[in-house]
Amino acid sequence: MRTTIDNLFMLCRAHLYGTDRPDGGNYEDEIDFETLKKMIQENSLSAFLYKPLKEYNDQKKTIQDEVMSDYGSYIQAVMFRELSKNYGIKKLCTEAESRGIRLVFFKGIILADLYPQYAERTSADSDILVSEEQKEAAEQLLIESGYEKNLEHSKIHVQVYYNEKLSHTVELHTRLWEDYTGPRIDILDKMKLSCPETDIRITACGIEVNTLGHEKHLVYQLFHIIKHFSLEGIGIRYLIDTTLFVNRYFKDIDFNLFWKHIEMLGYTKFVEAFFKICIDELKMNDKVFENHTITLDHSVEDLKTDLLNCCLAD
Repeated sequence: MRTTIDNLFMLCRAHLYGTDRPDGGNYEDEIDFETLKKMIQENSLSAFLYKPLKEYNDQKKTIQDEVMSDYGSYIQAVMFRELSKNYGIKKLCTEAESRGIRLVFFKGIILADLYPQYAERTSADSDILVSEEQKEAAEQLLIESGYEKNLEHSKIHVQVYYNEKLSHTVELHTRLWEDYTGPRIDILDKMKLSCPETDIRITACGIEVNTLGHEKHLVYQLFHIIKHFSLEGIGIRYLIDTTLFVNRYFKDIDFNLFWKHIEMLGYTKFVEAFFKICIDELKMNDKVFENHTITLDHSVEDLKTDLLNCCLAD
């Protein structure tokens, strides 16, 4: 019998792959909706999982119609807010280009673009990187665009702005790793994950933006994941983000270089186990391990339990 976490992964696969889901495609066991609902909320998956959950309920009829109707109305409002944020980003990009300000986007819309519908990936803010030289001009642009600075949450290398009309928060970075320092940050600095020579131009959520090269963005994602894992724990959405990113850009990523960078950072064991969970639960391309010698052991299940600790909590 599936656990609630198994059912959560099943719903994720159902939405990502439809009839091609690896577990056979049938909802054999009843879902504990109250426990599942808490997990979905804690993992910021409410919009992403509405469609497969409705499909499940159409078959099993275990969730009251009124509950599903309220859920649907809530999701409409959530996704509308995401569309409003996207509108704000588009305006910022257009105005920045007209002023010659170079904005580099990471996480956020870069990852949302990978989802079946980009508004399904809800986010608290938009992360934008700007050079120290253009920081003042970028801040002025935000102010003129209706954003107000949040002095309490701003740091030396991250300025936080909020647009109340759009319910949109922007974190304006002059460093990818905020104000963190230490040996690993020194290594990341030497990798030059973002610079005009290696940054690329892509269309994300219908907007043409600058972003990190694919291999460099994946390295950054793993740094960000490990940071959150160490400080506050992470949930399933980080697994989904990584799976979708690797599957979309697999041919564009130099995995020999990627594993070299991960080894330099001392992240190899963690990333091996993290990738294995993505492969087993979400069908990530298993060729990430080609030309890379790994030793997988009980640490995979241990990590899975730790990663999803927030889901398991009472």
